[in-house]
Amino acid sequence: MSELPFTPTTVYTPHQILPISSWSVQEIRHTLNEHEEGNPSRSARLAEALGRDEWIEGCLEQRNQGILGLPFALDSAETGNAQAEAVAEEARTWWDAALPEATLEKLLRWDFLLGLAPAQIKWSSSGDRWTPSEVEIWDPGYATWDWTDRVYKMTAQEGQVLLTGGTGQWIVHCSGGYERGWMRGAIRSLAFPWLIRSNTKYRDWPRWSEAYGSPMKLLRVPHGAKDPEIAAFVEKVRKLAREAMILLPQKKEGDVDLNYDLELLQDERSAWEGFERLIKSCDTSIAIRILGQNLTTEVKGGSYAAASVHERILASIIRGVVTSLSTTLRNHLLKPWARFNFGDENLAPFPKWDTSPPANKTEEMQATKTFVEASRADGSPVHVDFKAVAEKHGIPVLEEPAPL
Repeated sequence: MSELPFTPTTVYTPHQILPISSWSVQEIRHTLNEHEEGNPSRSARLAEALGRDEWIEGCLEQRNQGILGLPFALDSAETGNAQAEAVAEEARTWWDAALPEATLEKLLRWDFLLGLAPAQIKWSSSGDRWTPSEVEIWDPGYATWDWTDRVYKMTAQEGQVLLTGGTGQWIVHCSGGYERGWMRGAIRSLAFPWLIRSNTKYRDWPRWSEAYGSPMKLLRVPHGAKDPEIAAFVEKVRKLAREAMILLPQKKEGDVDLNYDLELLQDERSAWEGFERLIKSCDTSIAIRILGQNLTTEVKGGSYAAASVHERILASIIRGVVTSLSTTLRNHLLKPWARFNFGDENLAPFPKWDTSPPANKTEEMQATKTFVEASRADGSPVHVDFKAVAEKHGIPVLEEPAPL
C-alpha cells in the first residue's frame, strides 16, 4: 500500500451556508460580475435561489435524471488484463456507497450552474487497503480563483486550502476547464430569465389580476334613500362572494325611479396576454439552456421528425456531460485509489455511462417486415429464418411437437 500524500484522518469542515432570499437587477449584475472574475461566493447563493422556480427545477431534474438514469458500468483499464479486471471488480464493491446517485446529482448540478463542483474524498483503511468511504460535495461559494497562483482556494473552518484534483483529497469537476471554467456556468444565462419570469408570474400578473381581474361593482340607489337602507344594500353586495343572489327592490312613483341596481364593470383590456407571452419566452430560453431544446415538454402538431431532431441535440449534450464526468472521476478518484493500493494509477477502471439511444422497435419491425415481404417475391435468392426473426424481436416461438 502506497503512502498517501496527505493525512487521511484530517477532514476539512465546511462553513455554514447562509442563503440570500431577495434579488434585484442591480444585485444580480453585481453578482455575475464577481462570478466572471472568479469569485462564486454570491453566484452560488443565486444558483440555489433558482431552485425555487418550478420550471427551472423541473428542467434541471430532467437533465440530471436523464444522465444518471443511463446504464452504468466500471470498465477495466485493459480488456483481457487479469490484474486490471481484478482492480475494476474491487472498485465496484465500494463505488455505490461512496458515490450514491444523490452525490452525483449535486456534482452535476454545481458544475452546470457555476462551472465548478468541488467534493472532498473521505478515506477509510482496512488491512492493506485505502478505500473511499464518502465523497462529500462542498458548496463552491467558498472557493475563489487565485490569479497569482492560478489555482482555486477553498475556505474551510480550518483555514484556506488548495483545491486541486488528483491528489486524493479533492474531486474538482470543471467540465468547462479548470481555469475560467466558471465562464461556462449556466448561471450567467439563467439569472435574468429567472428574475423576469419570477417577477412577472408572482408579482406583476397577480397585481394586475387583483386590480383588473375582478369586476368592479357599480351600485345605484334611489334618490333620497335613507342611510340605513343604503348600508343594508351595500352589506348585501359585500356578501356576493359567498351568496349566489341578491334581492334588489324595484319601485317607481310617477316618473321617479326608486329602484336599487347593481352593475358589474369588467375590464376588457388584455394586458394579461403580454404577461403570458413573456413567461413563455422565458420558459423557452431556460429550457434551451438547460436541455438544449424546448420540445421535451412541448411538441406542437405531433411532429415526430421535429421531436427526433431535438432528441438528438439533447443526446449530444448528454454525451458531452458524461464524458467529462467520467474523466474527472477517473483522474481525481479512481486513479489515486489505484495508486495508493496497487502502485499503478493506470490500472484505474473507467466509469462509463452508455449514451447509445434506445432502439426504435417500431422502425425495426417495419424494416424487418419490408425485408421479409421482399424475400417472398418470385426469384428472390434470400430465404428468411423466421424463427431467428421472431427471437430477435422477443416473439415467443412454439416448439414443433415431436412426430409420433
